[in-house]
Amino acid sequence: GAEGLKKYFSSEEGDYRIKDTILTFYGSGYQFTQADVELICFYLESYFDNSYDWINKLKKTEKKESMYFAFDSFLCAGRDADILAGISDDLSITICNLCEKAIENRIDANYAIAITSRYMRKEYAIRILQALKGKVKGKAKTEYKKSLKKWEISEESL
Repeated sequence: GAEGLKKYFSSEEGDYRIKDTILTFYGSGYQFTQADVELICFYLESYFDNSYDWINKLKKTEKKESMYFAFDSFLCAGRDADILAGISDDLSITICNLCEKAIENRIDANYAIAITSRYMRKEYAIRILQALKGKVKGKAKTEYKKSLKKWEISEESL
C-alpha cells in the first residue's frame, strides 16, 4: 500500500531507478485514495527538497520528468477517482503549494496542473489558476481557459 511505498521510497535500500519510477504507476484507471494523494505529495516534496541522496543521483531532466508524472497523477486522481474535491483542507493546500512550486521552478507540468484545478474545490482551484495566470502557453493555455470556464471566472478577475 501507500505506506509501504513511502517507506521504500525514503529508505537507503533499493535501486534509486526503481524508486524514481514508482510515480509512473499512478496513472489512469487507478483507484486513488487519500493515502495515495498524500504519497504523491510526499514524493513531490522530496523531489523539490532533494530529501534523499538517491534523488541527487538523478539527472535534472530525469527529476523533472518524474515530477511531471506526479502532477499527471493528480490529474488522474481527480478525473478517474473524483477524490480531489473531497480531500482535507491541509492536503488541498499542500497540492496548491506544490503546484505553485512547480510553476515557479518551470517543471513543465502546467498542462496537468491546469486540468487538476478542475477537480479541486473552487477556492483551491482559483489559487492554482492565479499561479498559472500569464504563465501558460499552447495546450496548457487551452486547459487553463477550460478551467476558468468551468469555475465561471475570467482571467481578469483572478
